[in-house]
Amino acid sequence: MSACTSAKPGILVLAWPFHSGVKLYQLRYSTPQKTGSFATRTSIHPTTRHSLAVQINLNLKSLASLALAVALAGWAVWKLNPLSGRTDTAVIATEVPVIIRTEGGLLEVATVRAQERFSRVDAKEIWGIPLGTTVSHIQAPAYYRYQIELAPEWRVVIRGKTCFVQAPAIKPSLPVAFDTSALQKYSQNGWARFNAQENLAALERSISTELESRARSDTYRLLATPPARQTVEEFVRKWLLKEQAWGGGPDYRVVVTFPGEPSNGPAAVSPH
Repeated sequence: MSACTSAKPGILVLAWPFHSGVKLYQLRYSTPQKTGSFATRTSIHPTTRHSLAVQINLNLKSLASLALAVALAGWAVWKLNPLSGRTDTAVIATEVPVIIRTEGGLLEVATVRAQERFSRVDAKEIWGIPLGTTVSHIQAPAYYRYQIELAPEWRVVIRGKTCFVQAPAIKPSLPVAFDTSALQKYSQNGWARFNAQENLAALERSISTELESRARSDTYRLLATPPARQTVEEFVRKWLLKEQAWGGGPDYRVVVTFPGEPSNGPAAVSPH
């Protein structure tokens, strides 16, 4: 133990060495007016401070090595024994299925497959300041099936080796089917908009109506007409061959017309 006098008056500093440094005791003397105080302060020797820093650094390296070893061991276990699981998808019917009878039956005559694209654009502004435009797109393959009702009366006239058939109108099968496994979606907010998902949901709800409109359009109906005509020809030929023993040779013809076809078209052959 050693004693030294502080530079400040009335303070005596006592130094006591110990294993990790020097402990300093600061003693204030008493006066008749005030009571002195005794304070303790620890000062770490520079050599000891360096040793502690080295020890802490080694401990951190050990912890890092241990964490790395645990991570590698976990990865090895997962690689050798991958987690096994199963995902089940079930369709739960919330209502009892309704069966609707098709009177007279239907003859499906053609199918048009088209890669359909749908878009919905939502632009907003406030006080003349544009808030950006939200754009959503959906793409999916759609299947437009066309059919003919068998219940209406079919006008069939046979003249020699030619059979003239006035078939009922071609109608689309609704709702239009589309392949959800190949469905592609995209939606992006405007710079000050946050309705990308709402805009996409609104677009999804409009798909069935839009598909129905396209199925009824002249564009798709005209695409379906040639294969539909061929299907009706085959259907009538088989029926006549079975019921009337007609149409067995290659020189027999079946001419099919549909309502609304121009009278001067090559398919519009009416019996006289």
